Amino acid sequence: MKQPGGAPAPTDEELAAAAKGQNEAALTALLSRYLPVVKARVSGYAGGELEPEDLAQEGMIGLLNAVARYDEKRGASFHTFALLCIDRAVISVVRASLAARQIPSSTRVPLADEALADETGDDPEAIVTNRDALEQLLRRLPRELSPLERRVFFLYLGGCDYDAIAARLQISTKAVDNALCRVRGKIRRHGA
Repeated sequence: MKQPGGAPAPTDEELAAAAKGQNEAALTALLSRYLPVVKARVSGYAGGELEPEDLAQEGMIGLLNAVARYDEKRGASFHTFALLCIDRAVISVVRASLAARQIPSSTRVPLADEALADETGDDPEAIVTNRDALEQLLRRLPRELSPLERRVFFLYLGGCDYDAIAARLQISTKAVDNALCRVRGKIRRHGA
């Protein structure tokens, strides 16, 4: 694959390493490159209670975890590792959904997301709008985060644990946890 100007496009491994080094452009390029892969992976789980767009979001979160934890010294390609992380994230949410079915529906509290899914139903326009929103999120995610959230997020992607991030930014581990929760919330809120 060539970039404009004839230079070869960076490999997945190069993009992952750059993203771990807090290169927002590399992260955006990698997420955009893998969006079709995530959509293809989650298509096998269609037909359940979970919407394909929700599964795609979970798959993208799995991809973010792959970026954070990838170590090329272990011998696997980034692509192989990313597929594993995407699948694990999706399977985890599918299992949670199946477990929730075991709870009597009379004891469940409906979530706002479920109400929204009921409103859009099989409306093709809503489905296309949701997919477009996911793609836009991937392009603007770095701008959606506050400076603290961005620093915490990229340190987390760089493989730092909560204690290391807290020490480096001179904040509490609770502040790190809160920032990562806000990042996850923004991904879900602004996602497809």
